[in-house]
Amino acid sequence: MKFGIVFYSKNSKSSETCIKVVDWLNEKGFEYAIESRSRLDDSFQVNYMSIAPLTKQSDFLIVIGGDGSILRASRYCAQYDTVLIGIHRGTKGFLTQLNEENMIEGLERVVHGEYTEQKRLMIQASILREGKRITSFYGLNDAVLKVGSLSRIVDFQLFVNDIYVEEYPGDGILISTPTGSTGYSLSAGGPIVRPGFDVLLMSPICTHKFNARPMIFSKQDELKIRLHQANSYVQTNVILTVDGQVGYRLDERDEVIIRSAKNPLKIAEIFPQDFFELIRKKI
Repeated sequence: MKFGIVFYSKNSKSSETCIKVVDWLNEKGFEYAIESRSRLDDSFQVNYMSIAPLTKQSDFLIVIGGDGSILRASRYCAQYDTVLIGIHRGTKGFLTQLNEENMIEGLERVVHGEYTEQKRLMIQASILREGKRITSFYGLNDAVLKVGSLSRIVDFQLFVNDIYVEEYPGDGILISTPTGSTGYSLSAGGPIVRPGFDVLLMSPICTHKFNARPMIFSKQDELKIRLHQANSYVQTNVILTVDGQVGYRLDERDEVIIRSAKNPLKIAEIFPQDFFELIRKKI
């Protein structure tokens, strides 16, 4: 059984928690390595690896931090079919199962097989230019198309499986997973959806249209978004961001295709949680 560890070394609390996890792994004799961006002081003799090979070679990736750390790690865990274990040392902590008080008990349960794998839908956002895919991004929470620094209305045309749905003039359009329904999607007026449902959520952002409403689509659906705006300056100032961490400035020729990703994220569910109690506490 191999473990990888990711933590934010500039956060002293995360570093302290990592030391406790490393001590436990050494005591149990498990093989492990730490992401090279996450550094302990020189008194610890540990192996460091970049996150991609670290995740690929690990059975479990222990992520110590907040939801942002989980979002970053989720892209690699889904790609390499590695189970993610979250230890909360951030702010909200929607995606973390363990905390400072129960983490050792939780890790003991994992090594004894006393956990279930909770599968979370991931999305793939691809940019097409003149019919050719130029890049793709993967996310756990959402993909957002939004006007850049100058606040000018853009018309966002939405298609589902090549069928025209509607045009939304406004600041942007957001496609979310159930996991992301408690994030930006919620602020944009979208519904809260339990993570076990495999659906895609669409929410217009500050739309200037009376009948514009959020919509829910099947995970089998393919959503396509086009920019429709005579002013080319505005078109080139629309930005696609995924999970608020990776982004791409769009050209007026571009189309964005959003679909469910082939591989879900596997999260270790160690202590069963009441979803509704969780959102009452966190929101």
